[in-house]
Amino acid sequence: MKLARICEYLKIKKGFTIVDLLVIICVIGILAAIMIPVFMGHHQNRLAKQIKFSK
Repeated sequence: MKLARICEYLKIKKGFTIVDLLVIICVIGILAAIMIPVFMGHHQNRLAKQIKFSK
């Protein structure tokens, strides 16, 4: 009886698999690889404008 309950619990149990987590990490890494240069470019442009206006 207990073994049947445990088996049913394991079938119903929800969660993330390792593959799901790896896919999510890869997507976050790709987004970061795209966005970091964009933000760095904006930062450099802002610094260049500050230097230009301070002279």
